[in-house]
Amino acid sequence: MSHPYEPSPHGGMADEPPPFQPHDGDQNALDQDEGDEALLRAGASLISTIRKYLPGASDYDVGRFCGELSRLAEAYALPPHNLEAEQALLGALMVNNGVYERFRDRLKPEHFADPVNGRIYAAAMQLMDAGKGVSPITLKNIFDQDDTLAEIGGAKYLVRLAASVVTVVNAEDYAESIIGLWQRRQLLDVVRETSVALGRVGVENNVPQLVQQMESRLYDLAEKGEAMGSPVEPMPTVGARVRQQIEAAYKSEGRSYGIGLGLPILDEIIGRWAAPQLIILGGRPAMGKTTVARSFARYAARSCRETRDYLHDVQEAAARGHRVLFATYEMSGDEQYVGWLSYETGLAADAMKQGRLQPAQIAAAVEASHNLDRLPIQIDGSATNTVEALFNRARRAQRRGGLDFLVVDYIQLMQAGADRWRQSSRTQDVSEISRGLKMLAKDLSIPVLALSQLNRSVEQREDKRPLLADLRESGAIEQDADKVVFLYRHEYYLHQAEPQRRPDENDDKFHDRYENWQRACDEARGKAELIVAKRRDGKTGKAGINLNLMTGRMTENDQEAQ
Repeated sequence: MSHPYEPSPHGGMADEPPPFQPHDGDQNALDQDEGDEALLRAGASLISTIRKYLPGASDYDVGRFCGELSRLAEAYALPPHNLEAEQALLGALMVNNGVYERFRDRLKPEHFADPVNGRIYAAAMQLMDAGKGVSPITLKNIFDQDDTLAEIGGAKYLVRLAASVVTVVNAEDYAESIIGLWQRRQLLDVVRETSVALGRVGVENNVPQLVQQMESRLYDLAEKGEAMGSPVEPMPTVGARVRQQIEAAYKSEGRSYGIGLGLPILDEIIGRWAAPQLIILGGRPAMGKTTVARSFARYAARSCRETRDYLHDVQEAAARGHRVLFATYEMSGDEQYVGWLSYETGLAADAMKQGRLQPAQIAAAVEASHNLDRLPIQIDGSATNTVEALFNRARRAQRRGGLDFLVVDYIQLMQAGADRWRQSSRTQDVSEISRGLKMLAKDLSIPVLALSQLNRSVEQREDKRPLLADLRESGAIEQDADKVVFLYRHEYYLHQAEPQRRPDENDDKFHDRYENWQRACDEARGKAELIVAKRRDGKTGKAGINLNLMTGRMTENDQEAQ
């Protein structure tokens, strides 16, 4: 029988498979899947070979084995990399900052093979996490004094990265490719370092320790790779959490689940807000969407995070209420504040703005304002209305004081962040915004209530009650949303249709018709419908409420839920 390390007929060593051959061709053209599998096989074979041969091997044997390792390492002298993927990802990030959220928790600067690209990405991360935009201009300010970037073109290199982008759809694929190639480089480092270490250690004492070290590094690398993907949880972990939720819901008669809406009928028909839901509140202009959203935000802030009970004491609400961020793009923060003040005082917003108040009313407004100040509500009135900017502000709010509920007023006034460098349809932009809001809800584990306009086609129908198809500019809103609720006020449309006398109509007929219209207006006055058109966790339906647009207060009416 031949010695384990004697040459074999196929040119390798006896009793072992042929030496590992790297994939032919340029490293940039390496097939990633084939390369990954081959390197993993090489790593496993390396451990097996060390365990099998080295414990009793001679110095000669160790040298031969090191030679095999060296040849493997030299075959990959140019580390696996894909500069095109790195450049495409950086360009996509500058064109559309929103793609950052697709890989921000996985892709790190050290994953880039080109150090300059890695430093550009690090600077982009710093800007994004600070709530600032990333573009060739903002990055240029950081790299103005950077000689390394200057050697490859300086600011022109940044502009070229952004200008060469055709689409941002593949940005996540670029990130995965960069991460995968980094893992392969790490695995090759293990092979090289093990080769060097084997030439230095004493065979009898240190080889088992070396094997353990190598195994540990390979397992660490594998675990890091898993951590870069989507979180994977075993069924018992998920099951334990769900059982706790079910038990808590039973003990609290359902109040432990999510955030209440303020009225029992709404909790029943619409369902409480729960993480990580994206809820769409849609309606035509003048329906009162913002008024209703403010009411939901106020009730959330005044309901206890632990017990879900309503907190009458404002000091207790400040400490224990749900923490709300209200992003307002249509109205200013001052206007939203006056709306909440109207709710607290029962005074009309116009009367307060125009100073048409009695001394007692002014005193009541001031006192109510001080109480309102204590509620855990933050108003985001920033003019920067991209999804990524909102994401950063919401994350900052959650990090600093906690965040339980986000309201966005409204989707069609947001920007996808892509229009600076590429042309895209508004439908594509709204789809990207909708997807971004859903990702925000999942990433921060909070419910997000987003207001949405509806298409004008509603006005052409005899029955003006909205349908899912009426969601403006994007069917993606319907797809991404966990719940879609429409606000409808028949009173508004009745007032738009005041009867006019027809040429062939006598006085009595016109009078009867006008009286019927007045009667219908009286019956519809102050009433609204919240129509649940989609609900992933329950059935659809309709709830009738009383809605006072002057104060924003909602109450139940006598209409039965359907």
